[in-house]
Amino acid sequence: MKRLFLGVFFVMLMASSLFAFDEFVVPEGEDLGILLALGPQGPMNPPPPAVDDEGRLERFHKFRLMKLSEMAEEAGIDDKTVLKISDILKKYDKQRFELFNEGKKLKTELKRLMDDKSAKKEDINKVIDGFLDNRQKIQNLKTEEIKEIRKLLTPEQQARMILFMADRFEKGMRNLKNHGPKNGMGPGGGPGAPPNMGGWFGDEE
Repeated sequence: MKRLFLGVFFVMLMASSLFAFDEFVVPEGEDLGILLALGPQGPMNPPPPAVDDEGRLERFHKFRLMKLSEMAEEAGIDDKTVLKISDILKKYDKQRFELFNEGKKLKTELKRLMDDKSAKKEDINKVIDGFLDNRQKIQNLKTEEIKEIRKLLTPEQQARMILFMADRFEKGMRNLKNHGPKNGMGPGGGPGAPPNMGGWFGDEE
């Protein structure tokens, strides 16, 4: 039960995983619940221009703060606590961003080895081990982040935030079911859609 709560609370607070380090912009007027399900894709939301790592990190952090502001209002969290949570997010954003870049390099190396017919199994296993270790480090950071944030919130505030995000997510999934993926692409499959930042399959574990 505790593991389930942490998992749901993570989905609620860590929009980082749903919107990990990629080119991501929330256009004015877009429904965030829909974006949660679909990711930034389709003709209404073309991929934004490329930016450097610092710009991507800043964009990601700003989006997380926007989500935090929405949830704080819903859960009745005062400004002082919001600032404390913001500092926590910023600290972990930078660490996770560095790990994400490391993971991208490992993924590129794994693709290279798979295209190399003469690649040795031990070399492939070594990269796989590094990739899985990288994902575990990311997951550990998420767990520590959640622990720090929970210390600042009452159980009632946590519950309100969970329900708020659950409602938004359900709304996005209903929209996806009613209208279907655009351009023949599934959720998160469009250009600029953020990669998964969890373990094997993201944050559902």
